[in-house]
Amino acid sequence: MVQHLWGRHQIGLHNESLVGVFLWRKKATELDEGRCVIRFGRGDFPKLRNGGFVYIDKTDYIWRLAHENGSSFFLSRPRRFGKSMLVSTMQSYFEGRRELFSGTALERMETEWEVYPVIRLDLSTVKTRDLDALEARLSDILRNLENEFTGGMRLAETLGGRLQALITHVREQAGKQVVVLVDEYDAPLLNVIDDPEQFDAFRQVMREFYIPLKACDADLRFVFLTGITKFSQLSIFSELNNLTIISMDPAYAGICGITAEELDSEMGEDIEILAERLNVAPSVARQRLKDYYDGYHFTPESPDIYNPFSLLSAFARGRIKSFWFGSGTPTVLIDAIRAHGWQIVDLTEVDALEAEFDAPTEHSVAPTALLYQSGYLTVKAYDEEAGVYTLGIPNVEVSRGLSESYPLPFLADGCAVIKVGVNFSPETRTIDGWVIQGEPSRL
Repeated sequence: MVQHLWGRHQIGLHNESLVGVFLWRKKATELDEGRCVIRFGRGDFPKLRNGGFVYIDKTDYIWRLAHENGSSFFLSRPRRFGKSMLVSTMQSYFEGRRELFSGTALERMETEWEVYPVIRLDLSTVKTRDLDALEARLSDILRNLENEFTGGMRLAETLGGRLQALITHVREQAGKQVVVLVDEYDAPLLNVIDDPEQFDAFRQVMREFYIPLKACDADLRFVFLTGITKFSQLSIFSELNNLTIISMDPAYAGICGITAEELDSEMGEDIEILAERLNVAPSVARQRLKDYYDGYHFTPESPDIYNPFSLLSAFARGRIKSFWFGSGTPTVLIDAIRAHGWQIVDLTEVDALEAEFDAPTEHSVAPTALLYQSGYLTVKAYDEEAGVYTLGIPNVEVSRGLSESYPLPFLADGCAVIKVGVNFSPETRTIDGWVIQGEPSRL
């Protein structure tokens, strides 16, 4: 663990490669000498609450989902936007761990606190391009669940059969319907999105794996899936025709990420500490955070949403830079662009119908859907009469990351990459010349 001391504020950073990174900050009343601790790690709601850390309260969304008309839901959000923390919080809620929700909105809203058995499937750990390895990894996940719920007894042979038998067994043993939570449902498919043949093979395995979520409908109280991309219901989710997609539902626009209101109400002290570190006024630090990390909108009515990973990294590191973009090159994006031969010309304003970007990515004829769902484009405006959305790059971090990182992988393909810029004089506010990097003759 790397530690930094900002005056009397101690910041701790854990392994940043973990999925579902979120913030927890020690409450001021429980600190030694007023020290503030920020830690990063896999989304773990019980650990956060039992440690006495500050929680950005999203529990009202969970209560509303649990009481919606319908029982199966899907949410798409970019990587490291707090999806794993959301799933962990849901698990604690359905397990009836009331003590963890003290002081939250859900504590005030819930009156029954009925306990349900919860089966949680974390697909984020499935990192392979080999079909046999995929089946083996899914088998490992099921074996761990069988150890938990059946004493290690395998109740069927096929992957889908084992999951279906497990759900039925848990329902019979508990005498209650079962909750199934799937984190990063699309992770295995994203590994092979650039290989159509392997993608089809992976898709078939995953479709059979998820079949029980429809076949066991009567045994299920609640099903929730998260992921980055939206794959066609005609493929992986053909059996899940009762799935409600909330990715662009205005009621759930702020379910992940940190809204501007939450930043101001919960992190004012953190902004002041950062401002001191940067030797600027708090208002200046706040504006820089907005320029770099704000700008995400998942519906036309969405509040301003900050990238949580970058925002919290800025507080922990004491500087503002491209943390989210730099935490992992957009290999899925680059591989898909290469495989499909897509051309990207201008992302400053992209006009599109909803069906063009909130759409299955495997059938896309343009990169718009993948760019949007991966967090490189966001909703900027909406013409209700025409039904046309204007998409654009959300903030400085993504803009700089794309301009600096996107061309590099294509150099190996023999493509000409020319960077063109201008010399701008801040004193006279005029352009006094062009800057060209590259070899124009290669064009």
